[in-house]
Amino acid sequence: MQISNETIKRLHQHFIADITKQDVNILDRAIMIKNYLEENRLSLRGFSRLYKIPLTTLHDWLLPLKLSKEKQEIIQKDSIRIADVYSMLEKSRFKKRRLPQTESERVIEECIKNLTPLIYDITPNERIITLLNELKNVVNRIMFHLEQKMRRR
Repeated sequence: MQISNETIKRLHQHFIADITKQDVNILDRAIMIKNYLEENRLSLRGFSRLYKIPLTTLHDWLLPLKLSKEKQEIIQKDSIRIADVYSMLEKSRFKKRRLPQTESERVIEECIKNLTPLIYDITPNERIITLLNELKNVVNRIMFHLEQKMRRR
């Protein structure tokens, strides 16, 4: 039995509609794309051209596959955005960074290490929002003073 070109075209349209939905779990999307590429012996660039999806978007969609199995399970269980995947990847790179050279670097790296898990486990309340806003203000002031010092050099 042979499948008509029209049927193949509709199947491709449904596939693209499925992977571009906002409510698709990002790990499922990544697995679907990876499997499609392997089954059809298609490069990422070829897929991008064929379906008119920007290559950078495809790279973003495949990011969850770079995470460890434990983190992939978190993605599968929870509804996590691609920005959170970037954060997870950055956290794993954080362990590979050089040792802090100054006390300021040590304090900042310690803050990052302690705050990153909150992205996934925080329970919102007014006090937390107030504290995070205060933290944001402190970081903004630090950035302002650093930029001023950099300009003076």
